[in-house]
Amino acid sequence: MIPNEGLPGKPAKYSSAVGELASGAAVQANMVACCGTCGYVNCPLRPLELAPSNILSANGQLPGSGSGAPSGITTQIPGGAETGLLANGRVLIPSLSGPITTAVAPARSPSLAFNSLSSNATATTANKIVLENQKIGSPVSEWGITGAGSSNIEGFATDISTNIGKTVNFKINTDSNNYRIDIYRLGYYGGLGARKIDTIQHTGVQNQPTPLSDAATGLVDAGNWSISASWNVPADAVSGVYIAKLTRQDGTAGENEIPFIVRDDSSTSDIIFQTADTTWQAYNPWGGANLYGGNGPATGQGQGRAYAVSYN
Repeated sequence: MIPNEGLPGKPAKYSSAVGELASGAAVQANMVACCGTCGYVNCPLRPLELAPSNILSANGQLPGSGSGAPSGITTQIPGGAETGLLANGRVLIPSLSGPITTAVAPARSPSLAFNSLSSNATATTANKIVLENQKIGSPVSEWGITGAGSSNIEGFATDISTNIGKTVNFKINTDSNNYRIDIYRLGYYGGLGARKIDTIQHTGVQNQPTPLSDAATGLVDAGNWSISASWNVPADAVSGVYIAKLTRQDGTAGENEIPFIVRDDSSTSDIIFQTADTTWQAYNPWGGANLYGGNGPATGQGQGRAYAVSYN
């Protein structure tokens, strides 16, 4: 092994080390090159056994079996010896000896006939979610918000999920007397990400009380707020993750989002998607602290975290 100071960063000592490796006629006589022209297949250090003046051939290639290979070198590669000689006695690479394995393409399976694909496509398009996601969606510039949203309008749904045909209730805190609630379903929709389902207009100021709090656990709970608006989930609504986007319309900029789930308890499926809403709340810093940090009562490791959090 060549010491660190012999690496390419210091070529003088590197050349000296190569010269020591290459000394002796026996080394040159018994040397075997690794591959045709690269010299690096089976023995990456073989070129170091050459004299410094022969490391590169005249054509700039590493030693091997091409026209620049040093005289007297026998070139070997896996699978058998190479055949063919140049006029100067050097080994060429026109062909290899040894067994050859030929790949055979598999026969086409009759089970992949068009009819089977057609029946699958017909069954798929009967799926309510597939049909829903084929509809024209809304651009993210319409339903998205910047960062965590505005603190001058915020709220939550009283239940994280609601069955179709039931009612979703929203508790909203804002000093605005004119705002709207746009209901979107999240989905593919041609890559747009969501589709507007409904809009609720709200006028009038509603004063919400200070949220409940527990200093011992760090819990902050706005369950004592009053309901601000409601949305009746249509009986033909498609299950999924929904958001209610809150937008002020009173001349003051402000927007936020409330996530909630629409279920279809009468549906049966092979695959079900479960949201990680408990994890959402564990990381939710609203109120000052979450289960991992903030201004809560915990001390020591995890100082400032809360011991309890709420969906409200």
